[in-house]
Amino acid sequence: MAQEKNAVYWHSKGKEAYYKKNLAEASKDFAKAIEMNPKYDSAYFHRGVVEYDKKLYKEAADDYNKALSLNPKYADAYANLGLIDHENKKFEAAIEHYDKAIELKPKDADYYHYKGLALYNLKNYQDACDNYTKSIKLAPMVSDVYSDRAFSYIGLKQIEKADADLKKWKQLKKLNK
Repeated sequence: MAQEKNAVYWHSKGKEAYYKKNLAEASKDFAKAIEMNPKYDSAYFHRGVVEYDKKLYKEAADDYNKALSLNPKYADAYANLGLIDHENKKFEAAIEHYDKAIELKPKDADYYHYKGLALYNLKNYQDACDNYTKSIKLAPMVSDVYSDRAFSYIGLKQIEKADADLKKWKQLKKLNK
């Protein structure tokens, strides 16, 4: 029996194409899912991910916002809007989006990492360190967070802590090869 090609089917095909780095095909498949079900929040979100990867930030933001209009608790959509703000050097706006994502999904290490990066860019090194530390507590094997926290420690002139984080970063990089 052939599988019915409904919105869920096209969404799954889009994700499959995306993971194979076929962005054009993924975008078409997500569009088909949306055409079949205009209230499919995840299809809008994932099409936004493709657009973000293509650096089509306005289109991505439109799709993330559409996903949020359908599902106001879509934490990843808030986080990804923050990433767009970050790309556009709108760090305060990015932090607001990350805070909304964190409120909805407080155990996602990436959100704290992203927020730390935005705070670092605002030269708010202490709050950046605090967010990196939260990220590390949730996902201690992610090497790049240690490197990023080290730079915040340097900004705070806490060189010993920076050195320790760079050593941990190097150790994890070797483990993850």
